[in-house]
Parts: sequence; structure tokens; C-alpha cells
Amino acid sequence: MVMAPDGATVGKDGRSRSLSGRADQEVLHAIRTFSDAILIGAGTFRAERYGPPKVAEKFVAERRSSGLSPAPRLVIVSGTLDLPWDEPVFQEGPQTPIVVTKSDQPESVLAAAAGCEVLQSPGDGLDMKWMVAELAARGLNRIACEGGSRLLNSLAESGCVDEWDVSISPHLPSGSVKLADSRVDDGFVFTRFVRSGPND
Repeated sequence: MVMAPDGATVGKDGRSRSLSGRADQEVLHAIRTFSDAILIGAGTFRAERYGPPKVAEKFVAERRSSGLSPAPRLVIVSGTLDLPWDEPVFQEGPQTPIVVTKSDQPESVLAAAAGCEVLQSPGDGLDMKWMVAELAARGLNRIACEGGSRLLNSLAESGCVDEWDVSISPHLPSGSVKLADSRVDDGFVFTRFVRSGPND
């Protein structure tokens, strides 16, 4: 996850990419490289418009030797199935996306997701532990959650997060800052950012 010092997880364009940069993208792709699945919420998908997941060609053979598919599988969590179904990811790519939704979806709504593998969570809402178990049953054990914050909070509250990878961006929705100081003490990460002027 990437976030600005003010807590924002998207930039002024409504996307996380405007908070990102070269170093953050390198970390993101390194995490994806050996993940079984990329997990995102519907809002993140609508904003970022994910294509079929890919990894660098040089890592495909290493993934295969580790028993992984050539690329991670995309998993989208949506309580309403209000998704842009004409996006290429639903028609292209070597792997069918998985869509996780509620159990009470009418057939007319489910019909839109006919090209996906649909998992319907038991009960009234979206059960994160059930979802993780269902993905594991499909061999998807290393799951990289890329947002949004609501989905990540639900996973954390359910005790489903084993590792947090958080990038603090020097970009704010209103401008940029620069890191002036940082230290770690007693498990706390202390940072000090100062406003970045035009001559910095």
C-alpha cells in the first residue's frame, strides 16, 4: 500500500499512481512477482482499471519452477457487482478473474459476471476468512492486497493479514514534501517531512 504523510491513499486524480514513483513501483512489482493472487476492492478496480496481471518475462520460469502460474490471478471483491464489465481484463488474459460477492445476488446481476469465477460469501456480508480459505483451496495462498483501504481494514479486522508493506509517498494531493528525518524506536517509525519548494 502507498499513502501520503497526510494519510491519503489516492492523489488529486483519484488514483494511487499519482502518489507512487519509481521506487514504490519496483517494490509493488517485486511483491506481485511471487504472489499467487492480486486482491482488490471494486472501488480500486473502477479507479485504476486493472488489466490482466503480468510479471517480467525473466521471472516466469522461476514462478513455474516454484509451482506457480505464469502470473498472479486477479481477485475482485464487490458487494454489489457494480463493475465495468467491458474492461479487457474480463475478456483477455490467460486466467479468468475471480469475483467475490455476497450470497443474495439475483441471477440478473450474476449474469454480468458470467465470464468470471464467482464466489458467493455465505451469510449477509462478505466473510474475509471464508474468502481467504476459498482462495487457498484453489492454490492461491500468497495473496497481495492492493486496496482499497476498506477492504484492507476488513482483512485486518478478520485477522487475515500476515504482512504489511507500506510505502510513505513524498507526494500529497496538494503538492509534495521531502523527508527530513526518520528513525525507528520501540517498534515505532518516526518520520519528519517538510514542504518541498520549487527550488528543492
